[in-house]
Amino acid sequence: MNPKTLQYLMGHSEIGEILNVYTHLGAEDAKKELERLYLAGMAMNKIPQKVVNLQ
Repeated sequence: MNPKTLQYLMGHSEIGEILNVYTHLGAEDAKKELERLYLAGMAMNKIPQKVVNLQ
């Protein structure tokens, strides 16, 4: 979920509260985000269409 959306829903005035309390990032999360960005770039033809091993 977008942190700003969560901030609004939870009623916090500072985004730092959301980022410090409700977010936890691990290696698998980072890998998924990189894959999502890569696929979005391919869809926009911004990245050469080749297979990239992100493991």
